[in-house]
Amino acid sequence: MTAPQPAPTYLTETSAVLPALGISTEDHCRHYEETVAGGVRKSSVYVRKEFIAACVCELIDVAIEISLSHSVSDAFTQLSQRFGNRTHKIDVVAMGILLESQKAMGSTQAAMEEVGRLAVAWLKTFDRVFKSLVPNATGCKIGSNRLRVDYNRLLEDLRKFLITFREDVKECSINALVGIGQPTQRARVLLEGDKTGKLDSVKSLVKLIRANAAFSCKSCRKIGDALISLEQPADVCLVHLDKSFLHLCPALEREHLQILSVDAIKKRVRARQ
Repeated sequence: MTAPQPAPTYLTETSAVLPALGISTEDHCRHYEETVAGGVRKSSVYVRKEFIAACVCELIDVAIEISLSHSVSDAFTQLSQRFGNRTHKIDVVAMGILLESQKAMGSTQAAMEEVGRLAVAWLKTFDRVFKSLVPNATGCKIGSNRLRVDYNRLLEDLRKFLITFREDVKECSINALVGIGQPTQRARVLLEGDKTGKLDSVKSLVKLIRANAAFSCKSCRKIGDALISLEQPADVCLVHLDKSFLHLCPALEREHLQILSVDAIKKRVRARQ
């Protein structure tokens, strides 16, 4: 009698986290669920760090901006002056949440509290969905930071978390994973690959290694995709949306599954109608 095969283990990468947490369209979230059905869901300390930086901190920035503005409309007008696709996406999500609460749209205090609570809720959801994490091979320290707030002083606690999280950690253990001056064997595979060598994260990694200087949080922000692929365990399958992993994972002989984007899912659903 053939022994039953163990359930596959999926490592959800940053670009696929939002639908994993239910923070996307209904169809997109269903697509993610169907992709990982029957598997064990995991993430990583490093991915948690990227989620905090891109989403949780952005919501905190929105809450702070609202608290400093004459109106919620003024706050989003000010926020619109910034650049960056990711931050704009999170701002739009926050705006949608507020539009569902007419009271919040009419009060900066209520709106600030609504967005601040959302930041806390998103991180709690991440930790609930991804109770299990792969070994922290990057050695990332800030990815484990906890967001604890007293709702009587919500804005103050959010500010403190933001300041602490954005401190530039020196002498990070990521140095051991990639190699300083002399790249590790796994890193060299990416650096010397015909396809991987053209990726922005790998190009940045080349510059950092050649600089022969210790990595810090500021420098590692540029090489996130490369680091995620380098620390991916051999027995897990990476779930991603970002196209760079179509090259990174095969180069390192790692399994991967690409989920579709929100727009691609919408087109597929409408084609069936």
